[in-house]
Amino acid sequence: MTNSPDQEPFAYPPPPPINTGAAVAPTTPPTEIVGAFWAYLVAAITWLIGGLLVIGQKQQIVDSLRDANNQGGALTESQIETAANVGVVLVVIVAVVISALYALFAFKLKAGRNWARIVLTVLAALALISLLLGTGGNIVSYIGQFAAIVAAVLSFMPSSSAYIAQVRASRQYR
Repeated sequence: MTNSPDQEPFAYPPPPPINTGAAVAPTTPPTEIVGAFWAYLVAAITWLIGGLLVIGQKQQIVDSLRDANNQGGALTESQIETAANVGVVLVVIVAVVISALYALFAFKLKAGRNWARIVLTVLAALALISLLLGTGGNIVSYIGQFAAIVAAVLSFMPSSSAYIAQVRASRQYR
């Protein structure tokens, strides 16, 4: 038996590649996850729009504060205006923060993060409770609440759960 010049005598062959059993993360999320992503973005946008609509209702807030003040309050007109301004600014800030969190969690859901799906589902459940209790609102808020509920349902469809499980399995081996 003759060996080739570049082969050592009695050399062992290279070992086979090691299979860790790691699942390869899917490159694209299923349609249900993409639908949930867009529905949650609609919910985020409606939160933002709702917050901005409060700016146009500032005079109604001032009138309500003035009426309440006339029934035994001791606020000056300047204090009523300041309270209305602070209230409007706080509502806008809360709306911006909630919109940003909705969008962030939607992107994390699209990336296959189960914790984001759970957080968004809790938010959608709160939206459903709000709808059932009839806490008021306008058409924009109802659209956002409905979008969040639809998104929560889509995020728990079998293909969505399989996608999240695949992503979780692929992350365990990194």
